[in-house]
Amino acid sequence: GPVVQKIAENNPLPFLNQPYNPFVPPPLPGNNPPVQTPRHNNPFNRQPLTNNNPLFEIPSFLPFPGSSCLEDLFKPVLSKNRYEGIKPKYDINPAHVPGPTFNPRKTPLPSDAEEVYKKAIPDKPTNPTKWYGLNKDGKIYRYSDSNNKTAHFSGILGKNEISPYARKRLKI
Repeated sequence: GPVVQKIAENNPLPFLNQPYNPFVPPPLPGNNPPVQTPRHNNPFNRQPLTNNNPLFEIPSFLPFPGSSCLEDLFKPVLSKNRYEGIKPKYDINPAHVPGPTFNPRKTPLPSDAEEVYKKAIPDKPTNPTKWYGLNKDGKIYRYSDSNNKTAHFSGILGKNEISPYARKRLKI
């Protein structure tokens, strides 16, 4: 009724009536007039993060000041020109190791395979499935993704058998 309306009009802390956002400090009384931010045409039809929207202001301490919605804050950062994701951990496939589990159709595991993998590069800038490394003699080792966050040595290749992206990164 009119009493509640009068209290709301005279409330020196209007932010108490707004949803809590842990990223935004409460506005100072009188310094933040209500701003109507128009909805932008984004694929998710979400309210964009802008400095004009006091409820969803972009925090200055976050690393993505140009984000258009909260979802952007949690996407991995991928460059179109260079892979910047996580490299799988090196693992040994027993089929490449001479012994009872050796597969004669597979290339035997070189003694420097683990050392070469430390400097191996991906086959493409996004979602790589192979990694390539160059040993001290100029041989190109291929490492295949094992689909369990590991990669294993999977052969020795010629320069024309690897992706153009990998050739460029290996400078061959």
